[in-house]
Amino acid sequence: MYALLSLLGGVFVSVMLVLNGKLTAVTGVYLGTVIIHAVGLVLMLLWTLARRGFRKLDKNVPVWSYCGGAIGVGTVVLVNLAFGTISVTAVVALSLFAETAVSILIDTFGWFGTQRRPFSLNGLWGLLVICGGILVMLLPMKGASVLAVLFAMLSGVTNLFSRTVNSTLARRSDSLYSTFWNFLTGFLAALLVWAVLGCDLPARGLPTTFWYYLGGACGIGSVSLAALCLKKMSSFYVTLFTFIGQLFTSILLDALLEGAFSLRGLTGGLLVLAGLILNLLAERRAKA
Repeated sequence: MYALLSLLGGVFVSVMLVLNGKLTAVTGVYLGTVIIHAVGLVLMLLWTLARRGFRKLDKNVPVWSYCGGAIGVGTVVLVNLAFGTISVTAVVALSLFAETAVSILIDTFGWFGTQRRPFSLNGLWGLLVICGGILVMLLPMKGASVLAVLFAMLSGVTNLFSRTVNSTLARRSDSLYSTFWNFLTGFLAALLVWAVLGCDLPARGLPTTFWYYLGGACGIGSVSLAALCLKKMSSFYVTLFTFIGQLFTSILLDALLEGAFSLRGLTGGLLVLAGLILNLLAERRAKA
């Protein structure tokens, strides 16, 4: 069930990116990030009032567990810095590579208070196939600067840290409580970034198409599902299942909305899926 929820979280991410892209094309990336977090925060406040608060919070919650949203804003900044000299596909591939590598470390050493799930050598072949899929999406990568590559990889790390930090708070209360704090700290961080960069306003004003603003609602779905799934699944598997849901939904949306199709993205995604299946089979055989 949690694998399916992770896939659904990836679907939410893909739809969110389309909606956020429409919004930020008018407002700019940084003001758009403020608006997206503001919408998510308002919706979470309304939900909190409707359910009359959150479940009781455990004592001694670490302060850093409230900062998942602020870390997520760092992902937005890093992705924006990476674009220009490398393609969107390359950014996705580099981000996934970094997420996969660091998620294995998180699982192995139990960072952020997560359950320790050491990586087994039985899953090595699956991991190699996953890396092959990432390589297919990544190459050819011409004219890429070292800084752009670094920013793309760091965006994957901050995205993973944001998700893991949110899950730490979710374990002390519930996934909706951590989602609320994700949007609150994300809104404050986005507001700070926008203010530092000059508070530019769109020349044409804010868009009037209401569904441009629904990215925050999709963000609630993706953030809360990730926090929920990380209670039961390893960071490694949540990362890959979410990516697969995101990638194949993006391919479908591109075909329906833009009439575009990426054979390289599909091939890389199928290899990542094949590697994930190999890992699951190896894990099942080890438990048998």
